[in-house]
Amino acid sequence: MKNHCLRQLRSRLSKTGRLDLSLAPYISMTFFQDTSPGIGQLIPLLVQFFSDKPSSVFVVGGYLRDCLLSRAPSSDLDLAVGGDVQAISRQLADYLSASLVPLNPQRGVFRVTSSGSSHGVKSELLPAWSIDLKGLAGEITEDLAGRDFTIDAMALPLDELLKDTWAESIVAPFRGHRDLVRKSNHAVA
Repeated sequence: MKNHCLRQLRSRLSKTGRLDLSLAPYISMTFFQDTSPGIGQLIPLLVQFFSDKPSSVFVVGGYLRDCLLSRAPSSDLDLAVGGDVQAISRQLADYLSASLVPLNPQRGVFRVTSSGSSHGVKSELLPAWSIDLKGLAGEITEDLAGRDFTIDAMALPLDELLKDTWAESIVAPFRGHRDLVRKSNHAVA
């Protein structure tokens, strides 16, 4: 079924010259609803955690690509976060009973991680996972413009991730979602 849907997406792209993501939610919602352990099970907790924060939060990187391609759940998630990313990362680690690892504090990059064993009630039921948080200095489009390749220059507001219409909310100023369907990749101009 997945391959059929991807062929349909490619077919619609080639006929219209534009990417029609109307099938993407059908393809990928199974990814979020997968009952096997993985980072996907943390998504509702993350949405809840960030719901009372004034900062913008976007899913970026490989997890978003995997969602669009309906690949198996990943054990890591990349988030672009507005506000004080160090304080937010610390709060998130506490909230998830996980560890905080400063990857590059000068550039606003932190990792919240769990080994999956005895790291608290919320984490102990999952295999090892990590969430990398990077601070946003401005708008998400500015952040995406600083990426190397178009398929890496896509973002999705975190709170949209669990909605049936999530694919309509993808921010892709360099058309990375189109390149995914075409199985091509280009440098961000």
